[in-house]
Amino acid sequence: MDAKSKLFKTFNLDRGDLWIDVRIPGQEGLSATDTFSFPVKTITEMQSLGEKNSLLKLDGGREIILNLSHADLRKKLREAEDTVLDLTSVTNLTPRKNLAAKLKQEFEEAAEREKNKAFTALTFRLSVRTVQKTDFREVTFTGADILRASLASGNSIMGGTYTKMAFRDPAKFGLRTEEAITEVDLDAFNAAVKNALTNGLTDIDLRELSMRKGTEIPPEKRKANGLNP
Repeated sequence: MDAKSKLFKTFNLDRGDLWIDVRIPGQEGLSATDTFSFPVKTITEMQSLGEKNSLLKLDGGREIILNLSHADLRKKLREAEDTVLDLTSVTNLTPRKNLAAKLKQEFEEAAEREKNKAFTALTFRLSVRTVQKTDFREVTFTGADILRASLASGNSIMGGTYTKMAFRDPAKFGLRTEEAITEVDLDAFNAAVKNALTNGLTDIDLRELSMRKGTEIPPEKRKANGLNP
């Protein structure tokens, strides 16, 4: 039994009268998309692309991407009652390479969110500024709004060090760029996160600390002047 016969046997596709309608890119100057019909017997392979998409490979090498999970696609093929199965509404015209890159990014982001689930549930309140700017904006966001892997330390133009972070949707917080800076040392930021996670806290208020740069008296000078550290 060849591979195609096994495919038909597995998915109960031995009916030769079933045709499938999908969309394909249209001919230039004529239409944006065209309808393409093919008999089910020309399917040579079925492959899942992530959890929500599937790929059909046909005789001759044509590939069709569908916004259907592998299981849902098999179900539609098995339960087709008419001689034509219309899948035009779930055809995805995104080039396979581009879709694969998008799905890879989504998978990595989902894995990051799962890994950092406790972090993403935290709420932060602090002041931020854009890179090389000194205009501060007070923002409230959750750990899910930033890429934790983007947290990095750098030397501030205002003295000392800062924490740089990348926002997933900067416009949501009135920011013009993904990257923003808070005048809180990265060690202090991480210490606040650790304290919150250890003690079951969900709110981290760094507003005062993030606005003290340039006005804070260094610990050694506070001690020399008899001030509390």
